[in-house]
Amino acid sequence: TITCGTTKYEPGPYSILSTENYAKINKAYQIIQKAFGSSGKDIPALSDTNTELKFTINKSNGNTNSNNGEEIVTKNNAQVLLEQASTIITTLNSA
Repeated sequence: TITCGTTKYEPGPYSILSTENYAKINKAYQIIQKAFGSSGKDIPALSDTNTELKFTINKSNGNTNSNNGEEIVTKNNAQVLLEQASTIITTLNSA
């Protein structure tokens, strides 16, 4: 859990995010950001369900210089983007 000096708080509703919930939100955000591309013009037509996104999210535990990457492979279509947005909203509402 990332507490940033808030040691008297426990993760939960109306409090701080757990590391696990932060990771869920970050992963969903990274997928959405990758789908939009750097210019925001890379979003495919809604009927294009075959475009694939493939990228790596680098992770660090903060104590060492080693990074562990999680490879993400997903489709770039409206359904996947809505699922990722739902993950963010649901996690924030239930965290």
